[in-house]
Amino acid sequence: MHDKKEAYRHNGVAEDVTWRSTDRTETIAAPCEPAPGRRWHAAGFDTTLGSTSTLHLFNPFGEDATVSLIFATPDGPVRLVATDNLVVPAGTSRQLDLGRFQPEIADLGVTAEVASGRIVAQGEVDIGPPGKSRGVSGRALLRAAEEAEARGDLGAALRLRFRAGVADLAARDLVPARASTGMAELERRLRSPTFTGLARRFEEVAYGGRAAQGDDVAAAREGWPRVRQEVGERPAAGSAR
Repeated sequence: MHDKKEAYRHNGVAEDVTWRSTDRTETIAAPCEPAPGRRWHAAGFDTTLGSTSTLHLFNPFGEDATVSLIFATPDGPVRLVATDNLVVPAGTSRQLDLGRFQPEIADLGVTAEVASGRIVAQGEVDIGPPGKSRGVSGRALLRAAEEAEARGDLGAALRLRFRAGVADLAARDLVPARASTGMAELERRLRSPTFTGLARRFEEVAYGGRAAQGDDVAAAREGWPRVRQEVGERPAAGSAR
């Protein structure tokens, strides 16, 4: 991750997306067809710490539009009640912060399905150096974990709770606040037996294909307070609990 800040924008058409990349020195763009489509696909969104991804839905037409989103995640397609049947009134636009719905995903795709009316979709990714004031907080990730557990998605709950704990540690400067930090480096810095156990469960589910169980989520819920005790630090403001 470079220290400079970059902004990326892309416009979509049916079954296609065109990117626009802008920095301080140059702009690179490619043309796209102006006709609005019924399905809009966009890939390359980033909702990890230090990045912000926004989906813009424009409706310059004379009738209201109804749109539903399907997220392409590392675990497969995901539909959420919160992003089903979104209404974009005629002559208006909506901005959706994708980190609210799918936090801490480095390569996120979105399909916008138009049920009625017409829209024009544009995506924007703001990539900057991670810091305490940028990106998704531990508290926001923890909220998303609790929502995932409530709807029975234990895999997402485990992953989000783990990332909430790591974000909390990064906020205290106990671990680097960068996406490239590996698990071995985290274990070396923390020297916490409880963290090591939580990391193994996380890796088995997130990367090993094992289905998450209720005891995995319970271990994550009970384990992070012990990690804080083992590293000997006071809770930070807004920390995951």
